[in-house]
Amino acid sequence: QFRRRYIDVLNKKTTLIIIGDARTNYFHPEDRILEEMRDRCRRIIWLNPEPQSAWGTGDSEMHAYKAHCHELRECRNFDQLAAFVEELVL
Repeated sequence: QFRRRYIDVLNKKTTLIIIGDARTNYFHPEDRILEEMRDRCRRIIWLNPEPQSAWGTGDSEMHAYKAHCHELRECRNFDQLAAFVEELVL
């Protein structure tokens, strides 16, 4: 849906921040779409609310998405989110 509705707003000045667990419910990960987004963006940052130890387990496609992201971060609580925002702004 994002690709269909918003892909045209992405440009080389865009920092795209994705928040999600990267779980696909065993559907195709559609990582080609993420690759297309990366080609259009300055940066892609993925914030994942699961512990890193869970990335790549079960239906998690975090490892497939990693190749298309500039940065991956565990972001499970307010302190981690605040640290991310602070680093992003500075």
